[in-house]
Amino acid sequence: MNKKRGLALGLIIILSVLPLVSAQILPYDWGSTFRQAIENVEDILTPIFEALLGTGSGEYFFAKVLLFLLLFFVIFTVVGKIPNLGDNAAVVFIIATVVSILSIRYLPEDTFILALMLPYSTMGMAIAVFLPFLIYFFFVHTSVPGTFGRRIAWIVFGIVFLFLWIVRGAELGSANWVYAAGVGAVFISFLFDSSVHRYFQYAGLSRAVSKEKERIRRDIKREMFQLAEDWKRGIISKSEYNSAVKDLKRKYKSL
Repeated sequence: MNKKRGLALGLIIILSVLPLVSAQILPYDWGSTFRQAIENVEDILTPIFEALLGTGSGEYFFAKVLLFLLLFFVIFTVVGKIPNLGDNAAVVFIIATVVSILSIRYLPEDTFILALMLPYSTMGMAIAVFLPFLIYFFFVHTSVPGTFGRRIAWIVFGIVFLFLWIVRGAELGSANWVYAAGVGAVFISFLFDSSVHRYFQYAGLSRAVSKEKERIRRDIKREMFQLAEDWKRGIISKSEYNSAVKDLKRKYKSL
């Protein structure tokens, strides 16, 4: 225990002194260095991607580069699984590169790029909005005991949610639907708490049953192996071995 306290204290002292030491010994501007390195990489890669994908402006060109990389890796993986063709890595690389370039180079920036970006923006927004509710949902149904306790938890969550909506509603504008949907989700979770919790219990029971079946299968395999050993040693006859194995196989298939 004393060693752990000493180690923790030493770590705190080192972290406290390190900025002062680095400021004296290493006065180098690392931020400018990294910024310059990123700009150098950008200056090298931009002409290459412009030659491959065509020139573009701002965020549209960046989106085209990301889509090119996404398509390249997907096509490379798919073509690599094709018999005969996928055995040659160079051919797979060339096909993935050519198809990706042809797919992206001639996309109009003002229409198709925006249309392609929409599903990704939707997915990101949906995950960002849904994730906090999902975390709280699992917390309630896995950590809060009893129907009364869970409903109290949902009431608290709903009150805080409504309070934040009232305070920030004027600032959100068209995004107010997010809070409206959240309030609806809280109300549904409160109303169907018992049904949802039974589903969680059923899921846990299903996992337990699955583990028990796996244990029984292992026992059957072990017993079949032991029967084979007994037959080889002459402890049981061939007919006894066949009869016992037949019963075990029937039991194994029934699981």
